[in-house]
Amino acid sequence: MNNRASFFENIFCSERGIENHSQIRESRFYSSRKSYSVLLLESNKSNQLKLETILEKARFNVTACSSMTKGLSLARKNYYDVIVTDIKMRGGENLEFISTLNKLKSGFPNPEIQLIVLASNLPDLEFEVIRRGADMFCDKKLAFKHLVKQIRFLLDFPLD
Repeated sequence: MNNRASFFENIFCSERGIENHSQIRESRFYSSRKSYSVLLLESNKSNQLKLETILEKARFNVTACSSMTKGLSLARKNYYDVIVTDIKMRGGENLEFISTLNKLKSGFPNPEIQLIVLASNLPDLEFEVIRRGADMFCDKKLAFKHLVKQIRFLLDFPLD
């Protein structure tokens, strides 16, 4: 385990009163679910396939689509733990989508759904994305390396 993962695991353990890291796997949240579901919204088919593969290898159940309208429809009907969406999507501006999603999520099967927004070369948008209600922002260049860790962090379980 690298130092960064150890750091986050130490925080995770201390916040929950877990004395040693082996107890994490015995904790209620970590062991109560066998799989987590991710809704991936990405209009670039190549990026969608790469991200979907990475998430599936990390044992997430992934549903991918390439339009915001379809994504919103899926989120209304199905239970997802996390939505990962590109900032530039067909069917509208994603900043508006973030606001719309936050207004509607109380009626979703999972009203506690987490939202990660992906963007390329748009570091200035990070604050605006968080201000509008996203839980995390990820630069697309780093997503292939860090997205799984971000999802695990949001879902409150140990980073490997």
